[in-house]
Amino acid sequence: MALVDVTVNFTLSDLAVWLILGAVGGLVTGQLMKSKGMHIVGDLFFGLLGGLLGVYVVGAFMRASPGGLTQWLLALFGGVVVVVLEHFVLDVRKRASA
Repeated sequence: MALVDVTVNFTLSDLAVWLILGAVGGLVTGQLMKSKGMHIVGDLFFGLLGGLLGVYVVGAFMRASPGGLTQWLLALFGGVVVVVLEHFVLDVRKRASA
């Protein structure tokens, strides 16, 4: 006997959820790192890219179940990591050219 029966239905596909979570993770990370101007667009792009990389690359190594909470967290974490790497690379390039 179950105490709670919870059913969650989404109309969005898993890919759309991963893209949204990656973009949100990248955007929030960029704002915390004080992004301005066109960097916000870069944060969104790299957040999307990181979300997909997190799900497909890290998810493949972890053998995460499709459509589960683990893949959502991987998409969010991937977006954050790739945006942090983007800011690091841009900072190194800016210091090298100065």
